Amino acid sequence: MKPPVELIREAIRQRKLYTLPRGKYIAKLNQNENPYEVPDSIKEEILREIKRKSWNRYPDLAYSELKEEIAEWQKVAKERIIIGNGSNEVLFSIMFTLLSKGDELVSISPSFSMFENFSSLIETRTTYLRLKKGNFSFPVEDIEERAASGKYKLILLCSPNNPTGNTLSRDELVRILESAKGYVLVDEAYVDFCNQDFKKLIDDYDNLILTRTFSKAFSFPFGRFGYGILPVELAREVVKAQLPYNLNGMTETAVRVLIKNRKVFGEILEKITKEREKLFVELNKIPGIKPYLSSSNFILIKTVFDSQLLYAQLMKRGILIRDVSYYPGLKNHLRITVGKPQENQILIETMNEIVKGL
Repeated sequence: MKPPVELIREAIRQRKLYTLPRGKYIAKLNQNENPYEVPDSIKEEILREIKRKSWNRYPDLAYSELKEEIAEWQKVAKERIIIGNGSNEVLFSIMFTLLSKGDELVSISPSFSMFENFSSLIETRTTYLRLKKGNFSFPVEDIEERAASGKYKLILLCSPNNPTGNTLSRDELVRILESAKGYVLVDEAYVDFCNQDFKKLIDDYDNLILTRTFSKAFSFPFGRFGYGILPVELAREVVKAQLPYNLNGMTETAVRVLIKNRKVFGEILEKITKEREKLFVELNKIPGIKPYLSSSNFILIKTVFDSQLLYAQLMKRGILIRDVSYYPGLKNHLRITVGKPQENQILIETMNEIVKGL
């Protein structure tokens, strides 16, 4: 007898499957990836290190050496570090540890889609506060008011924010931290593309949580690695909620090599941020296109016409960007990842051609 589908949790059945367009492309600018590959010399070093490992043995259950290296690099206590199979897993582990069905949390909108995804799976009662119209600045006063109420276990923020590209200032975060009765989590997936550094607040505020990833600045989405910097007592509990050996030994080895070679990626980041500024200028020249200043490796644009016309034509020509027009408050908006100079040039030339024909 086939079990009824109703046995599957409703919160899962109601979710749409996370998907992305597939197909051939000449410019892939839709997933905020680093356009520059990990250099071959570093790949070879990673492979040598992996070859030296005993593949028939489990990795270190506590990932002690990796956590120590991250802690030394970030200048924080190693007891604060948790790691995971991408920052998404780290984020979900934290939320799963803190929240139960019916618990209340506060987040912002529009923002990282996984915030809504994870909160709905856990079945929390989430209040989404809209970013301000015009410049997408954070509604700090509203967040403070909610934070001070004591109703919310967690406040979820993203800075630089995805998909808008703007940041929360240090003073604004301090105001929120000082008001909050619960934890404040800031997803810093794109922190390496700007001067933001909230980890200096960790020792002063024991309710601050930071999550970061190697998928962007370190060109390593293929390996799926993320980490969190947490209050020590919370980090101790979150580890209990994670699966044993949640990180495979090959990724662990690769990440240690990437950290050792981080100066190489610093040079790559400089290229991307310079190219971001050039791309912004060129986008601003296209009639009917409004780009927003960004502190990340992507630029949000608004069209005065139906954005789907531009999106579809770019797709047809093999240029992938991200449609974010279905996000709250982002009608006729698209998100463009900063690519290599030649990719950006193809994008600009093609967009000009398409816009002239609309």
